[in-house]
Amino acid sequence: MRIAYVCADPGVPVFGSKGCSIHVQEMVRAMLARGNDVELFVARTGGEPPPDLRNCIVHEMSIPHCENTRTREVEQVLWNQRVARALDSRPKFDFIYERYALWSANAMLWAKRKNIPSVLEVNSPLIDEQANHRELVQSHLASVMTRDAMRNARTTYVVSHQIVPYCRRFVSEKRSVHVIPNGVNTDRFSPGSKATDPFPGLTIGFIGSLKPWHGVDGLIEAFLRVCRSTRLDLTHPERHATCRLLIVGDGPECQAIKARVLEHAELRDSVRLIGAVDPQSVPGWLNSMDIAVAPYPDLDDFYFSPLKVYEYMAAGRVVLGSATGQIGELIEHGINGWLYPAGDIDSMAQALIDLRQDVSLRERLGRAARETAEGHSWTKVLDQIFDAVTRDQFIPADDHGALRDELQV
Repeated sequence: MRIAYVCADPGVPVFGSKGCSIHVQEMVRAMLARGNDVELFVARTGGEPPPDLRNCIVHEMSIPHCENTRTREVEQVLWNQRVARALDSRPKFDFIYERYALWSANAMLWAKRKNIPSVLEVNSPLIDEQANHRELVQSHLASVMTRDAMRNARTTYVVSHQIVPYCRRFVSEKRSVHVIPNGVNTDRFSPGSKATDPFPGLTIGFIGSLKPWHGVDGLIEAFLRVCRSTRLDLTHPERHATCRLLIVGDGPECQAIKARVLEHAELRDSVRLIGAVDPQSVPGWLNSMDIAVAPYPDLDDFYFSPLKVYEYMAAGRVVLGSATGQIGELIEHGINGWLYPAGDIDSMAQALIDLRQDVSLRERLGRAARETAEGHSWTKVLDQIFDAVTRDQFIPADDHGALRDELQV
């Protein structure tokens, strides 16, 4: 089957190292693993493709950089004309797969007019994100284009239950909105991978971007309490054992985290800040950890399907996660991981202390985590998507929206 993969978002460099980039690459790998031929139509590649994706044909249609927000929005709308022409110029496709982007609607309409099955993958409520965290000038146009994309797609799916209400603003209850969480490459991430930084004591770790909503500042505070509690408790069976915190990643919170670590001797001696690493090296860093933490704070709207949690589990690590959103659905406390109330630093610290002193518990939770991850491989995610397309009824109706070369912007 010939598949066109469309990503119109310039904020998603498809061959980059961001989480969204890894998501694109893994979906393409799953398509290839199922014997499909994949061509990519993207706004930004972000570099050279990984070796195993170099045989894919890639059409990069860059969007000019604009400082003015309205002009930037218009340029992204005009990208729709280019993708429609690019799809027309290629041999016939059997399937169109698009990662939802704020200003993209033509690919789904093009597929509908050609009577080609199509899927729209929705990872986040982009209109709300843009309006709340960046700047959105043409909000009505963004809503119209999102409506058109969702209504013209054969199948729309979201990565978490929390995104369904967003989609319902644009499609009625008559149309299915499937919930298919993210997955993991269970070959790349496995308990048998060689540790990059082996350590004789216990390693508590985090891998990911250092952004405020990832809660690494809270993890630092919890680890400081662990250090102090075991140092002061002379009856603790591991009071002389070495324990460290390993943080792998970079981001806007990096300098604040470094400053916090330097404030305390306990942290200076036991926290390693690695910075950004090549995506190919992540399994080795992850396997250098005993307890892998997803310390998300108590957010009002947690709609993520965190790749890091699936990767933690596939590596057979003990996952300590805040009980919020999909994390609380994926992890069963005491069965395949450990949960604590989101935002509760004291509870996080106590959980780390409990897990630190119980080796058999850590081993049991790690084995169960791996078993859970094996049911969430990317190929199984793709199979669920194709099953959803098969079940959905294509609703032949008047076109929702016009091709964007017909739209006044």
